[in-house]
Amino acid sequence: GEMYLKGGDTEGAIAEYEKIDDYKSLHQIYADAGDNVSALDVLIKGGDLQGAGEFCMKTGMYTEAEGIWSKLKNNEMLVEVYLKSKNFVKAIQLLHKSGKTSEAYDIWVKHCKDHDVLMKDVDYVDTLRKIANRLSKENRNTNAIQIWELLEDYRTLASAHEKLGHLENAATFWRNVGEQETNLSEQIKCFSKALELNPDEADCYSLRGWAYFEDKQYDQSMTDYNKAIKHDSNNGDNYLSRGLIFIRQDNREKAIKDFNRAI
Repeated sequence: GEMYLKGGDTEGAIAEYEKIDDYKSLHQIYADAGDNVSALDVLIKGGDLQGAGEFCMKTGMYTEAEGIWSKLKNNEMLVEVYLKSKNFVKAIQLLHKSGKTSEAYDIWVKHCKDHDVLMKDVDYVDTLRKIANRLSKENRNTNAIQIWELLEDYRTLASAHEKLGHLENAATFWRNVGEQETNLSEQIKCFSKALELNPDEADCYSLRGWAYFEDKQYDQSMTDYNKAIKHDSNNGDNYLSRGLIFIRQDNREKAIKDFNRAI
């Protein structure tokens, strides 16, 4: 084989090396000729999967590399494949499965910018949620909050901010949860929680007041709208709502006064 190569007879050299299964020499011939597919094939045929994987990484054959490193169960190199091929979602998912939460989070922060597109991927969203939950268990609530904000997981955000002592933020997110709720009892609980954490969350008096109104708890509704008007006497909607309560209580005179104030 060496004699053929020295004489410039590549085909003859290949034929000789194939006779003795000299895959290393065959690989070098194909690689030198720029025939990466054949160079890879002889490495695999010779059973050198490690070398085959490294060759793929060197030559940018990332699809082939993924298959090889998967077969070898080399997650570290698989992550490298995904990073080099800019498949950041797969990199994050694999790192998460490997228990490497910090690395997954760092890649997400650095590379995953196209949220509008990525958030359509159900598996991606599920992985992000799991990463956030694990970060929270590691007391990295600030990092977890960044993900929960993207996911618009207001209930979890409210709890996280409360744990951090960010009571105003927690109150705002409890209000958001209440606005998303369709169950009146749950709405009332959420708005009450917001007001418990931040009594100055004035909008929650109006929101809870309306929930009480729809639940036919007119006395509680009246109390909340009185407080809402005390916080903001220029908000016509609050007078309108209180006027409706007066109607339900058969107090038309006061209802008319509030309706006039609402105009």
